[in-house]
Formats: sequence, structure tokens, C-alpha cells
Amino acid sequence: MRITFVHKTANFSGGNRVVATYAERLQARGHRVCVVSAPDPRPRPLRTLLNRVKGRTFPVGDGRSWLDALPLEHRVLDRARPVRAEDLPDADVIVATWWETAEWVAALPPEKGAPAYFLQGVEWTIDDMPRERVKQTWRLPLHKIVIAEFMADIARAEFGDGDLSHVPNAVDTALFHAPPRARNAVPTVGFMEVGPLAIKGGDITRAALLLAKERVPELRAVCFGRSAPPPARALPGWVDFHVSPTPEALRALYASCDVFVHASRAEGFGLPLLEAMACRTPVAATPA
Repeated sequence: MRITFVHKTANFSGGNRVVATYAERLQARGHRVCVVSAPDPRPRPLRTLLNRVKGRTFPVGDGRSWLDALPLEHRVLDRARPVRAEDLPDADVIVATWWETAEWVAALPPEKGAPAYFLQGVEWTIDDMPRERVKQTWRLPLHKIVIAEFMADIARAEFGDGDLSHVPNAVDTALFHAPPRARNAVPTVGFMEVGPLAIKGGDITRAALLLAKERVPELRAVCFGRSAPPPARALPGWVDFHVSPTPEALRALYASCDVFVHASRAEGFGLPLLEAMACRTPVAATPA
């Protein structure tokens, strides 16, 4: 089959990693796969200034992504804009991977492929998303592929759509694994720097860490993320921060911890939880 995935942007986010993995595995099975994405938009100066005042800075892409090391066709548009028919190869299936790309895919002619919508979260719950516009994408005539049963329940109950596919995310245990080990001599907690989005619960994680540090003064912490937080949200000096670790480095980071903290208020799947557990690290998490 000829399969096209449409990204808003390609980067090192967890959702992008899932799509990259599917694209790679489908091609390995003999399918012809193409990924099409727009470059990161240039940040608007006024919006950037307002976000900085509020302590809400977001990582800016540098053009690199999980796709870079894969033997896949990856087409990057000339600028940040909607995908058009002339940007795409003819295909049997075309998969939207974000609510905006669902709008783009729904407008394409049939020769670009049977349209599908790969949903990795309930995107209208994310800060500053246009709630009704995002919800409208769930009503588009695209076959939904959801990663969690609660999302299938939402599709059935709120949108009357039971004709969907439930495909849970998985962890590559060939990559994420660790031998048995004892506790660290110095208690070590790990977490992910998730940025300013309230839904990701970074404030909860930080509050929990500070409480733990009061009770266990020798506590050490390790953290990873796409970019270091700005001064307004600077991490304590006792946190060892790693920028965009390679998969191998991430595995070692998980395995260096006695516990991994994940405090999202809402989550589509929460891959870091499973990756940490695959590395034999206990997890403390919110019931998101």
C-alpha cells in the first residue's frame, strides 16, 4: 500500500516519535510510506513577548526530528501552511496526525488516499486550543484511530461514531530495558520537563519534588526535555537536566532513577510512564 502521514511539524515530541515508529515499521513490512510536514512557524514577536512575561515559553524547533535517522521519504513544505494536493503523492491511505492536519486531509481529493485521523489525545483540552474548532475535526468523515479506550468512548458518546479503530501505543522493549539493580545510595527521582501547559502538570511535579526534598534533603533529581525552561520557571540547582537525549541516553536516564514522576492532569497515553517501567523504574503518577 501507499501510505502518507501528514504532520503539523516534525520534531522530537513524543507524539512525533509514535508516528515515526509506525511509518518505519509499515515501510519495513513492504508498504511505501511518505511523511509530509510543515516547518515550525516563525514565532510572532508580540506573542513571544507576552508568553515570556507570563513565564510561558515553548520550545522552538530547530528542524531536527525523529524522522531524520529513518530510511523514509520526508517532504518538508516551503513554509508553515496547510498541506495542498500538489504537495502530496497519490496514495491508498492518508493519515492526519493533529487536529489542524485533519482539516487539511479532509479537503483533499480522493486520489490522495482514503482519509484517516490518528488521535493521540483529546486536543481540545490543551491550553489555548480553539475548543469548538478542534471538536469539529472529530465530526469530519475521517476514520478515527485512537490510542486509548477512553477516546473511543468519547467518539461514541459525544460524536456518535463507533466505527473506529483502537490501537494502543507500545514501548519498544528492544530499546527500553535494563538489568535488575539495587536502589541508589543517593535517592534519585526522574521526571520530564513538560513546559508551561497546565494540562501536563509541570507545576504538580515541581511542588511534589520540593516537598520530597524537604523530607529527604539528599534527594537528587534528573530531568529531560526538548529545551531548558526559561528563568521564570528555572529548575532547582540540584536537578540534572538533559536536552533532547538520544534514545540510548534516555534509557540510561530512566534506569538511573529510583522512581519516575508523571503528573499530567490529562493524558492521551503517557509513553514516558511505560518507558520508565520497561527500564525497571517504579512510577508515581496522577490518575490521568
